[in-house]
Amino acid sequence: MARIPSKTEILDWIAENPGLSAKRDIAKAFGIKGAERIELKRLLKELEAEGTLERRRKTYRDAEKLPPVTILMILAHKQAAELLERSGKQAHGSRHRPEISIKTEPPSFRILNRSPLTPSKGEQEANPRSRSARLRAAVRTDAAPWPLDLEALGVPAVGR
Repeated sequence: MARIPSKTEILDWIAENPGLSAKRDIAKAFGIKGAERIELKRLLKELEAEGTLERRRKTYRDAEKLPPVTILMILAHKQAAELLERSGKQAHGSRHRPEISIKTEPPSFRILNRSPLTPSKGEQEANPRSRSARLRAAVRTDAAPWPLDLEALGVPAVGR
């Protein structure tokens, strides 16, 4: 007979294993089987009612944290170099665009895909406006966010 974990043990396990947060995964991690799963289910419902856990489909996650996948910025084509710069990499210069110096802040993103992903032919046929879409994916690092440069983002200076 396995010991039923405490609420803090469940929350800690979900924080450490965000990809394995289904009820089945939690039960397997703590060795809970059979009728003991009813008690686990009750604990999970209590955590949901308290607002410390959030249920999405069949998985649970910390209600106060962002989900593992989040859209952070939607960039214009020319602003993609900023994401590259914030990842600690540098866009290569050309005769039209000279090389820029990398800022001294530590990288706040880690780029997942080297080149942008484009929509498939089927997606383009279903949605012709997707032809110009480019997906660049990055994961936030533990470094502090860089200061926001509104001029670089093209935000007009109204009331500043």
